[in-house]
Amino acid sequence: MDNLYKEDSIKTVSPREFTRMKPGVYCGSTEYSTQLLKEIFTNAVDEHRIGHGNKIEIIINTKENTYTVIDNGQGFPVNKKHDEEGRTVLEAAFSVLNTSGKYDEDGTYSGISNGAFGIGGKLTNFLSKGFYVTSSTGNGEAEQLEFKDGLFQNRKILNFDNGSGTSIQFMPDEQFFKNPQIDFNYFRKYLKEVVALCPKLTVEFTVDDKKEIYKSKNGLSDLVDDKVKGKELIKNRFVYNDKEDKLGFNIVLTYTTNYSDDITAYVNCGLTESGTHLTAIKSSITRMFNKYANENNLLKKGEANLTGAELSEGLVLIFNMDAPGVQYDSQTKARVTEIDKTLLNKVMSTQFYQWLQDNSKDAKIIIEKALEARRAKEAAKKAREAVRKPKKQKGLKAKMQISEKLADCNSKNRKECELFIVEGDSAAGSAKSARTNAFQAIMPLRGKVLNTEKITETKAMENKEISTLINVIGTGIKEYCDYKKSRYGKIILLTDADVDGSHIDILILTFLYKYMRPLIEQGMVYLAVPPLYRVRKGNNYKYLKNEEELDEYRKHNSNFEIQRFKGLM
Repeated sequence: MDNLYKEDSIKTVSPREFTRMKPGVYCGSTEYSTQLLKEIFTNAVDEHRIGHGNKIEIIINTKENTYTVIDNGQGFPVNKKHDEEGRTVLEAAFSVLNTSGKYDEDGTYSGISNGAFGIGGKLTNFLSKGFYVTSSTGNGEAEQLEFKDGLFQNRKILNFDNGSGTSIQFMPDEQFFKNPQIDFNYFRKYLKEVVALCPKLTVEFTVDDKKEIYKSKNGLSDLVDDKVKGKELIKNRFVYNDKEDKLGFNIVLTYTTNYSDDITAYVNCGLTESGTHLTAIKSSITRMFNKYANENNLLKKGEANLTGAELSEGLVLIFNMDAPGVQYDSQTKARVTEIDKTLLNKVMSTQFYQWLQDNSKDAKIIIEKALEARRAKEAAKKAREAVRKPKKQKGLKAKMQISEKLADCNSKNRKECELFIVEGDSAAGSAKSARTNAFQAIMPLRGKVLNTEKITETKAMENKEISTLINVIGTGIKEYCDYKKSRYGKIILLTDADVDGSHIDILILTFLYKYMRPLIEQGMVYLAVPPLYRVRKGNNYKYLKNEEELDEYRKHNSNFEIQRFKGLM
């Protein structure tokens, strides 16, 4: 057998070789080289957070695809021996995996740096064609190292009188990334977040000699301002920043008129996506709101407590936790598996609850919004059930139940049937006269349907035009939507070729996308393109789509009549 272990079946590779073989293990996505720049930049941010340096420069040359990060932090000890193999502290920091000054909770970084595994700098070096680092502690000399493909090349000791700090330049190797450049949109957003988390830090971001300055005046509130965009529901935000020994907790919380939540969580100034810290803060918010609601008789006697889902509607929350000993599930640090939540729990149970008491009007507005969410959910559930399980009728009575304005088709093969949705009774009249009764159905709508993206599900279900569409199509909605139960193989929007017609198309498509998305995904939804002109030459007629087709027709024909349509047959 060929699948048995042999002497050479088990292989040992160096950390550099393994990283280059499996870059995604440490790098996460290899779509862009963003993570490499993020690792180097994060190290500079860690320096700032412990009081060393107030400015970080990032210089990018897109033509040569080089990235330079310069900080004015404390720098690495110059030319100091690290191990018996002759490597200096600086060399080991960027070439020996799991070498870091951030492991010890009582060390320089107090255990609260975003760097935690001793991998980031090495990751960038191992996945770069060239990697150059110069560092000084401000004692008049600097150590300069060169690496190629992650391998040490040479070291120089230079006279240096520009103070302390570290400069790193690297060139991502295109063989490890689909696109060796960074995701610029993501990184600009990331920089804006970092300076909001570190209000005393200035970041200069230069791309091909075009410099952008990133600095925050109001910290996390600046990020919240971008998110609420005039939709803020309450007057006073909950804003709090606390520190106890090595623990820190910075939070801004508000509510908007939106129906969804927007929660952003950082740990040691690093963005996270999930974890125990998020679970803890959501639970605290729910618990404190219910305590306040019950103590102030905002819930009826016997009424169930508010749920986390009900209280999440419109919630905008940004917070950062500083804590030592944080455990993550990977080098990208997206998911937190273990963190000290002592300060979080304390702030939410005392300061947040005090905020509710001090801002009773805002608290009542939020609780009422949550109760509205509850009522809407209950009403929507009833409406969905009604749509899902309509009272069954047969024959003519069934057609009358669907809609009295629907001109249905006769075929029993519903897959070949087409439903034309038109604007009003006038358009329906001409469409009915031109259709093939066997498989083409006509359904007129009165005016513009509601924008279902901006209204609750309850209001949508109560709207006559929308409920008619749901009944006519017959698939059910949302989780109950089954495209196989559609009464038509094609849903065709046939509206006027003007601005109003385009608006109606968008509104209907929005409804279908939100409530009957499988129809779109299965390619069952179409937009008809009505002709603007009909030309007659003798007894022959021809329909032309637009001005361009009319001009082309003129080139080859003469002595014909032109009729200009509104844009709907």
